Amino acid sequence: MNTLERMYAFLFGDGGIENPNSNHPEWTGSNCRIRFTHGAAQSEYLQWKVIELEKLGFSLATFDTKDVFYNKPGSIHHGKFYKSCRVKFKSHRLFTEAYRIAYPTGPGGKEYNASWVNGVTVDDYAMAIWWMDDGSLHFRKRPTEKICGYLNICSTQQEALLVKVVLESRLKSEVRIHRKKDKFILWFPYITFKRLLERVSPWIHRTMLYKCSIVMGEDGKPIIPNSAEQLRQQLKI
Repeated sequence: MNTLERMYAFLFGDGGIENPNSNHPEWTGSNCRIRFTHGAAQSEYLQWKVIELEKLGFSLATFDTKDVFYNKPGSIHHGKFYKSCRVKFKSHRLFTEAYRIAYPTGPGGKEYNASWVNGVTVDDYAMAIWWMDDGSLHFRKRPTEKICGYLNICSTQQEALLVKVVLESRLKSEVRIHRKKDKFILWFPYITFKRLLERVSPWIHRTMLYKCSIVMGEDGKPIIPNSAEQLRQQLKI
């Protein structure tokens, strides 16, 4: 996987590309830069991302922490302030190239396309970053149902179908599409979820292990591994 394709993995989840001059008629994209924002509780994971991108040859511009007002009516967090960590990298020509692919209509939401999705899902490292950013562990207390997982990513059904087809091809197992308010999520039944974790487990950061479990405890809750070795034991890799 080349540098551009690996960098795409960081954009799939919580990353975005800034283009301050996008409304200028003669914009060439030379000043695009990548950014990430995470809650303060994920600051260690964010620092890991910075190190990984620096290994690819990109340079950090800023890393700051600030209070962010949560403005989302209907959410239990609405109207509250939270600590947020944000990083920005210096402009780079590959960020410009990525911007034109991920934001074909300009500033706004990212748009998933076939080449982007295929490039990310073929690489286990890239899939791990995607899961750590957007993946969620799900379980029910019913003893007949096992743990499953889902990706909360797609804003349109067309995007969800595209990602579903690619993931089913890669994992050789069923992926379902569920609608959740104004988004479409990719749902991983137990077998599919296990196959996903088998692929991404070597790359999971220790602070993201809470998203990775396939074993239920006697209390009806997932047993969260506290190390990569424990996760491998669950998966019996």
